[in-house]
Amino acid sequence: MKKILLLLCVALASLGVANAQTSLVATLSHDGNISTFYSANAFKDAYNAAVSGDVITLSSGDFVSPGNIKKNVTVRGAGMMGNLTSISGNVYVYGEVADSLFSPTFEGVYFLNEVRLFEAENPSLLKCRINELTTSSSKLSNCRIIHCICDNANITAGSFVIVNSYLVARAMSANTVINNSIIDRAALSYFGFKGTMKNCIIWGSNSNDYLAVYTSALLNNCVYVGASSKFFTYDKKLLGDNNKSFPENTTIFKEGTTTYELTDENKAAWLGTDGTEVGMHGGSLPFDPTPSNPQVTKFTVAPKTTADGKLSVDIEVKAN
Repeated sequence: MKKILLLLCVALASLGVANAQTSLVATLSHDGNISTFYSANAFKDAYNAAVSGDVITLSSGDFVSPGNIKKNVTVRGAGMMGNLTSISGNVYVYGEVADSLFSPTFEGVYFLNEVRLFEAENPSLLKCRINELTTSSSKLSNCRIIHCICDNANITAGSFVIVNSYLVARAMSANTVINNSIIDRAALSYFGFKGTMKNCIIWGSNSNDYLAVYTSALLNNCVYVGASSKFFTYDKKLLGDNNKSFPENTTIFKEGTTTYELTDENKAAWLGTDGTEVGMHGGSLPFDPTPSNPQVTKFTVAPKTTADGKLSVDIEVKAN
């Protein structure tokens, strides 16, 4: 934790001081120049001023969504937990042309509504929480979901790589690679899947749970917990080995955990192909919700300047 006290030796108009005192701040980085925006609309204002390649950094607090994301920007928030950055309103991601030039990145953000992905090459959702994630185009490719929590995922188009994340999945018929993640089936039984899954936990819902293969599926060292006895055996096209099933009354996670940590017993017994625990906290990239870039966690401006025209600004920065 770093704490920086800045004395701004500037004469500010009363309107400028009033605007600066808000705790909602967005900065826009363009070619080494920084622009600053304030209020709940700061994200919208920063995005409207951005061009492809720019970086938008958001303080903690709740920001209004710009709606459509068509520019190739990087958006960094203060985190999806605790003193978090949240975005209200739907976010629709699609480029004018789906190619390698359009690869927007979001990190450390809690999306309170829907994120809908249309056309993009290599878009990234890193250390984010997403209320609803939907895909709508086969022109979406190589989407990375890393260290995320998604409360409702409908991944039916494009291609994905999902790493050390938790998803409540309605459908996963896109071409998907999933490693060290947790798939929560919620109230659904049919689980259609295409791709590969390794060292994952599948949390079932009832005795009719079963995995159905779209085209092809390969599962290795995965754990199913639920009432069904046929989850891994229903579809004969399913390939892979060392997948295990446990009854629905099995305690999976530590009591009180908010990041789906396994019980000590399961950590020792449920091991993946690399010898570490299955699920979000195993593998070479254990789950960590803290954004990798420095984040502004506190931004306080004195109500008025000093007698010599200086304004005290207290900024607290946290880095992983």
